Amino acid sequence: SPVDVGLTMFALMMAIIWSNGFASLLQFEPSFFAVIVPILLVGLGVDYGIHLVMRYREELVEDWNIDKASSSSVVFVGSALLLATTTTMVGFLSNVASDLTPIREFGIQVAIGVLSAFLIFVTFIPACRILIDRRYEAKGQKLLSDTNEKIVRGRKEEGEQAGILDNFMALGAKVAIENPHRVLAVVAAITLITGYGAMGISTEFNFNDFLPEEVEITEHFHYLQDEFRTSNEFSFIYISGSVATFDVFNQINNTQAELSDGDKWVNPDQSMMFSPLNGMRDLASNNSDINPFDFYNATFEELFNSNDADGDLVPDSDEGVRELLDWIMIGDGKQVPNMVSNFIYYDEETDDYTVAYILVNTKSKNAYFSEVVGELEK
Repeated sequence: SPVDVGLTMFALMMAIIWSNGFASLLQFEPSFFAVIVPILLVGLGVDYGIHLVMRYREELVEDWNIDKASSSSVVFVGSALLLATTTTMVGFLSNVASDLTPIREFGIQVAIGVLSAFLIFVTFIPACRILIDRRYEAKGQKLLSDTNEKIVRGRKEEGEQAGILDNFMALGAKVAIENPHRVLAVVAAITLITGYGAMGISTEFNFNDFLPEEVEITEHFHYLQDEFRTSNEFSFIYISGSVATFDVFNQINNTQAELSDGDKWVNPDQSMMFSPLNGMRDLASNNSDINPFDFYNATFEELFNSNDADGDLVPDSDEGVRELLDWIMIGDGKQVPNMVSNFIYYDEETDDYTVAYILVNTKSKNAYFSEVVGELEK
């Protein structure tokens, strides 16, 4: 009925507001993933309304006792919804294991939203339905239309199917009962075919895919990219794990050197490559050729040189890397420009540096992207 639809939509809006409100109170940073949360809540939450309303109607036609019907519908359907809510929350909360903060926050926000939707639908919706039906009853109006009552009684008392949906679901049940082995074979075959196809899904990221189509500014952007090649594009090399080690920083140095040689892929100028290592070099050098941004710090230069005995501009040991990073991230160097902190993440809970980035200036609309990836994989 229009009333049930209106109540369901209003409850979904409340769940979305609760989810966003708790995210704000928890000081979550806005991200692309936050846009998906309302869509998920609508898709998941609307089921709650359908199940509760349908069960309420089935209980109501028993003896037209509003309170009893509402209580029974919440008790019987609510138990199943609670299990579904719990498993859904656990699934999204698994994102907490991610190293990426936006993904962790996304999982938590969706879990909060799902729980909010459950609480609203098993409390707010029944309360509204009771008040509305009591008002109908006081005015002498019917609680269900004749058509709805006939459909509900037919299903409940005589097992009758009414309407397209019932007939369709009955067909599915008939096929499964009469041909269970064939159903299993067909499902298994489709799964194998689609599983093979899933292995070929591309993992490339293209910013253009996120631009709105048939918009004038998008057409202009595509024209500029197609007709005028630019070297002002950047790509990230992502490194995860315990990154505050000599081996990692030595590999960062080697990677930057290799990329500098492949000038058809990236801008060979290392001043246009950004990484924790280059950030350290900038802070430790008063040479404008090495440090074009003039982020020199004399104290850090002395500390860096004491940990670079061979003069290759790479700290000599794990302890040296950690000492330099600690000075910048959690020690005296917290006030210096963030040329290092932008490209490395310090996890306070584990007291370790768990993520690092190399930012490189790529050429020609990433035309050589696959070649770069191939070289890095070697």
